Amino acid sequence: PTRRSSDLYHPPPSFEQLRTGEQGDYFFYPSRLEPQKRQELLIEALRLTKSPVRIVFAGGSHNEEHYRSLVKSYGLTDRVKLLGFVPAGERVELYANSLGVCYLPFDEDYGYVTLEGMLSGKPLIVPGDSGGPTEFIEDNRDGLIVEPEPRSIAEALDQIYMDRDRAKRMGLNGREKLLGMNLSWQNVVEKLI
Repeated sequence: PTRRSSDLYHPPPSFEQLRTGEQGDYFFYPSRLEPQKRQELLIEALRLTKSPVRIVFAGGSHNEEHYRSLVKSYGLTDRVKLLGFVPAGERVELYANSLGVCYLPFDEDYGYVTLEGMLSGKPLIVPGDSGGPTEFIEDNRDGLIVEPEPRSIAEALDQIYMDRDRAKRMGLNGREKLLGMNLSWQNVVEKLI
């Protein structure tokens, strides 16, 4: 008899520390700052928002000055934080107390950021062409799937900022979904054996 294959999802490295926290006024985007991760789209989107939502980036970059000058040239220095590399414990806090998580890579294979955001009980904003992240997010249930362009991202940021109850519901839906998937290395090993 032929056996059907099934996807094996393993947990992100910090999954046991991730928790829900306060609902802040910022979206968290933890990832190296590089063209494929498309942080520039989020910075451009922030110019188009109607709400005073803020963005916190955490991740190193070979070209951090480029991002700093972009933020400055758009007049967004009071709404964007570029933290650089952040240790795991601090990242857990930034996830826990964010309003949501924005993750905009192009054609990502798996994407721990999506899982970490969901396990932190936060709604996610991901683009439709991001690959792996869209496997986990159901549009309007766990987060928002957007076009990879500034206006669509800005509208999603505003929607979540303006409706905190909906944001909380989406975040909890995502957390429940992931906890229900039994993401663990033990589960992966058992299925492999």
